[in-house]
Amino acid sequence: MYIIHLQKVNGYWSKPEMAFFSGVTGYDDGYPFFSPDGERLYFTSKRPIEDDGEIREEGDIWVIEKSNGAWGLPCWLGSTINSEMYEGVPSVSSNGNLYFNSNRGSETGDWGIFVSRFSNGKYTKPEKLPPPIDSETFDGHPFIAPDESFLLFDSNRQGGYGDVDIYVSFHNNGVWSEAINLGDKINTPSHEVAPYVSPDGKYLFFTTFKLNPENYTGKRFDYKGLKKMLASPGNGRGDIYWVDAKIIKELKPKELK
Repeated sequence: MYIIHLQKVNGYWSKPEMAFFSGVTGYDDGYPFFSPDGERLYFTSKRPIEDDGEIREEGDIWVIEKSNGAWGLPCWLGSTINSEMYEGVPSVSSNGNLYFNSNRGSETGDWGIFVSRFSNGKYTKPEKLPPPIDSETFDGHPFIAPDESFLLFDSNRQGGYGDVDIYVSFHNNGVWSEAINLGDKINTPSHEVAPYVSPDGKYLFFTTFKLNPENYTGKRFDYKGLKKMLASPGNGRGDIYWVDAKIIKELKPKELK
């Protein structure tokens, strides 16, 4: 994977360009996340920790900080956060607490969501979020609200609409609520993953792997048609969708409002 960036200028998106710190084959850069204040960019990478080191077998979490309006160089987030297992898909709240995906500490390779508190300028030992967020299946791609009032994530737990669905859990008095499925307007029989709410709180973005029914009607493609289909939305490789983020507020239980 590589990290690509675009800028919105006068209401239009610029052409995609490779991020200045990404583009090396084998580094497998991905899952960029800006801190709520826009001063730090977290991402996942297999790049070497040292300049003369080897590419890592598993992903680690890295950070780039902004100083005087300019971005610095990527920095490994350290051994408190990173291990010999996978750590990735970072999401950060306004107080600096870091939520991420990992399969650390699991003999069966179970994937879970962890949190590391940011205290006195340092990250504490990560803790796996307990049930009802943890389901002992796959729970991943966390998005934490800036005020930690809710957590979006995807899971293949039982009772969903498809292979992987997006859920939300609300935080109240130190306790996470039962995970609520976002429903069949978001989730499909396919995969819906990687939820993200825009910084202004207005839009919920997510990736879906649902197929365009027009491409699967039993018709035979010629080469030109096949090429067009593979480069079009609904090809099953993943497309980005967005909806009004008010759906999150609407799902919040009345007793928590």
